[in-house]
Amino acid sequence: DGYSLYMTILFFCAPILTFGFLASLFKDLASSLTYRRRFQTDAYIFSALNEKSLLLAQSLRSSHKRALIVFTNVDMDEGDVTTEQVEWAKELSALIFRKDILSENFAAHSSNACITFFLIDQKEGENLIQSLKLLSKYNHRENTQMYVFSSLSEGDLLLSNAPKGKIR
Repeated sequence: DGYSLYMTILFFCAPILTFGFLASLFKDLASSLTYRRRFQTDAYIFSALNEKSLLLAQSLRSSHKRALIVFTNVDMDEGDVTTEQVEWAKELSALIFRKDILSENFAAHSSNACITFFLIDQKEGENLIQSLKLLSKYNHRENTQMYVFSSLSEGDLLLSNAPKGKIR
């Protein structure tokens, strides 16, 4: 009798879990396709979705209406991001990626369009680590800028001595 109950619960839960997985997959796929379709547009790419990044994105949106705004590392399951922040990002017509800024491939972006990275996570050490990896990954790309939000004195020293290539 316990087996029948287990199978009944599984029978009803499996479609719900499958739907949730597929919805999540299609959301990521839709963001990727939209990004690739707008590869000739200037892009502002944020390493995190938080209040600081949203305020900066809102300011950028008011002066650059056609620019592409991208938030990475947005995982609602982690608890760092609220539903209100996601809704605010959607109001800005921003793309939302669950993967972090290093996992996404922005190299296919048109070299005529500017990419600006904002490493704005609340964990300043993470910003520094990601900045060094992004410098290494995109140092050959022209029209690329990077802003690292860190008040750590080691950060200034670390970034001033890092090879930047063509990144400003």
